[in-house]
Amino acid sequence: MGPTKAPGADGFPALFFQRYWHIVGRDITDFCMGRLITDNVLLTYEILHTINQKRSGKKGVMAVKLDMSKAYDRVEWKFLEEVMTKMGFACEWVELLKRCVSTVSYAVNINGGRGNLFLPYRGLRQVDPLSPFLFLICSEGLSSLMRTIKRRGLLKGVKASRQGPAISHLLFADDYILFGEASNKGANILKDILQDYEICSGQCVNFSKSIVFFSPNTSEENKAVVSNLLGVRMATNPEKYLGLPNMTEKRRGLGFRNMAQFNIVMLAKQGWRLLENPNSLVAQVFKAKYFPKSNFLNSQLGNRNSYVWRSTWVTRGSNDNKVADLINCQTREWNREVVEYTFGADEADKILRIPLAKYPHDDLLAWRGEPTGVFSVKSSYKLLQSFDPNTYAIQLSYIDFYKKMWCIDLPTKLKINMWKASWNYLPTRVNLLHKKLTTDASCPRCGLETETLNHLLRECPISVEMWSYLSEVKLTQDPNADFKQWLTSSVALLSLDLCKEMAIFMRNYIQELDGVKNKAVKLPKVVSRWKHPPYHVVKINFDGAYDMKEQLSASGIVARDSEGEVLASKSKIHKNVASAFAAEALAC
Repeated sequence: MGPTKAPGADGFPALFFQRYWHIVGRDITDFCMGRLITDNVLLTYEILHTINQKRSGKKGVMAVKLDMSKAYDRVEWKFLEEVMTKMGFACEWVELLKRCVSTVSYAVNINGGRGNLFLPYRGLRQVDPLSPFLFLICSEGLSSLMRTIKRRGLLKGVKASRQGPAISHLLFADDYILFGEASNKGANILKDILQDYEICSGQCVNFSKSIVFFSPNTSEENKAVVSNLLGVRMATNPEKYLGLPNMTEKRRGLGFRNMAQFNIVMLAKQGWRLLENPNSLVAQVFKAKYFPKSNFLNSQLGNRNSYVWRSTWVTRGSNDNKVADLINCQTREWNREVVEYTFGADEADKILRIPLAKYPHDDLLAWRGEPTGVFSVKSSYKLLQSFDPNTYAIQLSYIDFYKKMWCIDLPTKLKINMWKASWNYLPTRVNLLHKKLTTDASCPRCGLETETLNHLLRECPISVEMWSYLSEVKLTQDPNADFKQWLTSSVALLSLDLCKEMAIFMRNYIQELDGVKNKAVKLPKVVSRWKHPPYHVVKINFDGAYDMKEQLSASGIVARDSEGEVLASKSKIHKNVASAFAAEALAC
């Protein structure tokens, strides 16, 4: 992400986080490189798994999921001002934000007309781009209270393992989940914290919608005492946090849709993040519990593991061979004998032509599915498909149909439309009902049956009549065949020209039924031009060119001042360059 670009309409630019990460880094788990909302989800899963597995011991533990009533509307401006001052914001900055918040006015529409303006005395506007961040500052009050009580030893939190960090609370906007000892003392401490926070901040916990979840070793007496003290209902599982279910059920993944391979890919992404961000809170919790003396790639599944860990765990060992083993550390050149012995002639020749840095660097993890070496969901999904022999089993059974379909002389979008029909991906009423986008699945034309794809294009009386106008197109009449069998067998009987006519007819017919005519939108071309640097700043531009046939590359560099005057320039030709990527690297 560019330093001056924001992650959303209400986001701070990346430059803010890059420059002040040493201040805000420990308290942020979203909207930054390497930090995602899923950190909180994974931590919640892991802590709740630990709570659910705690069947022995005298002291039980609990998780309290809070629902805040009218969270934005109840923020006290004075409290917000005091928290910002305590956090070290400049007085001028605090005063500026105070004016932004307190100068708002509202009016209520009464009988079609706007009433008189009135001024609020607390609260944050929901649509204001500043409000989410001001609310986070307000929530810092609760987080600070929890940390203070924890430092005094009055609140211990819950550990996922003996050596892991104790987690006392997880906050994301107005989603709060607190962890503590399931006892009279623990409940009173949490109650006092919440009462202090409510009095100071104006926030109000909706106890009727809040729940408490206990570990199995908690006595029924303690459960009743804690539940009555906090005024929340007991639950057998903590339901949802951040929109995802907190406890897994049979045949269910981490809240993802029923897409087995994509689910594995998304879990692999979490594994990659454990490797790339070892200092994150979720990585520290997992390391302390599952691989305290090794790393993620060398970890073992172990016993009493959580669903998250079983899902994310790497089942295959990693290859310990490193690129450094192919390099002579004294001369900083390729070890030709080792390279030629390890690889084939072509691969060895390409490797030997890769330029090496003059000085050694630390090892880094590289993902082989991407040229950049950075993990991506797309490349991971493709790699997973290549390992699964059953991935294309269905496609292979219809290989003749797809070969013929892609050979039809049609615009690609029409072929894709036909491909969607073959996989039942068109938005029929039945499909929309399945996605909960409509409440009525009946055919809007005949009203006789539900609108499946088979009914839409085969069985509907209007469709039957329309197909009759294509006298030359002879379609399969087998009433027992499903739509895909009907489509593939019909295409097999037709020439490419008639298949083309059939595809165009299907597209036009569907558009006519839905009243949809897509119009192409021409986007303006973006022209990139050289821009002058600021005064007293020198701007350096460089580039590389590559000749694959001759295996040569050329590098050029030019330095210009704020007036655009050339201060210095240089070019150089490199021999035995392996690729265009290497040419660009040499230019750097």
